[in-house]
Amino acid sequence: MGNVDEAFVRLYNETYDGVLKYVLLKCGNPHDAPDIVQKTYLNYYERLKKDGGIKKPESYLFIIAQNEIKKYYRFKSARKNDVPLFSGGEENPDIEKLEAFLSQDCPQHSSLDVQEIWRYIRERDDLTFKIFVLYFYYGEKLADIAKILDIGESAVKNRLYRTIKQMREHFNI
Repeated sequence: MGNVDEAFVRLYNETYDGVLKYVLLKCGNPHDAPDIVQKTYLNYYERLKKDGGIKKPESYLFIIAQNEIKKYYRFKSARKNDVPLFSGGEENPDIEKLEAFLSQDCPQHSSLDVQEIWRYIRERDDLTFKIFVLYFYYGEKLADIAKILDIGESAVKNRLYRTIKQMREHFNI
């Protein structure tokens, strides 16, 4: 059992950023990405425990992620007419690097302010949110973000810089 756990932890550490990035770019609502990633790794772990080994673990993991995204869209399509009973969106998203960047960039602000800034970014449209995550969390270049999201580089720059300007005005930074 220890070998299975060690193999899982090793693969998780090596692939988490890539899987999160893939899911974030493929799912319609970026706030659903952590749940899809969690299901992906859970399914992988269960298969690993059952079979004891997988020939191409990283490839298999991305196949599971693809399937989870398909399930997500099927579920979303089936539920599009449902009325939500509560507001979704987690209070503490799992993107500490962005929060660290914002804290470092604005050392005079407390972590509470960082949470406010994070909420402000989350409240922007999904495309702007993705641009921020790709730029600040993954360190992608603006030209690469444009290619990944299939939009013009000027659109990426405009959204990023306009939102930063709005944040500075809103938070008096």
